[in-house]
Amino acid sequence: RPPRRGGDPVLAAHDGLAANFPALRWAGYLSSVDVYGGGAGEWVDESTATQPPTQLSRVRRLCEKEWAALAPVATYIFRAGHVYGPQSGALAAVRTGAAVRIQCDGHVRSCVHVEDLARLVLHSMAATTAPDASVAPGDVPATAESMTGPPSAVSSSVTYCNLVDEQPSSPAEELALAAELLGLPPPGEASFEEMAPQMSVSTRQFWLQPIRARSSWRAAEGVPLLYPTFREGLRAALEEEAGAGGEVAGLL
Repeated sequence: RPPRRGGDPVLAAHDGLAANFPALRWAGYLSSVDVYGGGAGEWVDESTATQPPTQLSRVRRLCEKEWAALAPVATYIFRAGHVYGPQSGALAAVRTGAAVRIQCDGHVRSCVHVEDLARLVLHSMAATTAPDASVAPGDVPATAESMTGPPSAVSSSVTYCNLVDEQPSSPAEELALAAELLGLPPPGEASFEEMAPQMSVSTRQFWLQPIRARSSWRAAEGVPLLYPTFREGLRAALEEEAGAGGEVAGLL
């Protein structure tokens, strides 16, 4: 998470980053689709104007601008949806026994499995570090050294990338599926109006502004998702937990 105020702490701690690392060829900043603002829940992509509605999203947008100024390094601004995976997200929430399926008309959010997020970031590295080669979907740089090179090979472009799956979903349906996969009762339900007095300002804003994001960048790059929706992603996360000898191994 970025700080509540001010700019990016990494850039603040390393003033003149591009000048101090002249061989640097790739830089990435992980932001959030929250910077778009939710509006009425219309679809957004990387060409959509940003309208960050909260203090946190405004700081994220400020950090994006600071990283975008990191010329001449090829910089990727990644705007991620809700990130989930093994031992996190809806699976972890259901296990606590405290999860609530909040019912809020029209509310959805865009998500991304952590493995798809990592694959897309690595793809951007491969695309940057091999500027004269055709980069196949899923290609990744072989070593850390491939992220640096002579200044003549550096691209000055700034690329905005939404890291999201293909089907926005409601937290309530994610929790319901997680409970089903775990063999547990579904969490209880409550209306947004009931829960709102207990929420922070930023949390209320989240529920009032649904976000449906798509990734035109990923489509143009031709990189398929391993988990196109939360349904495949949650099942895979549970299987990975079991394969790693996690606490749910006996449930599969």
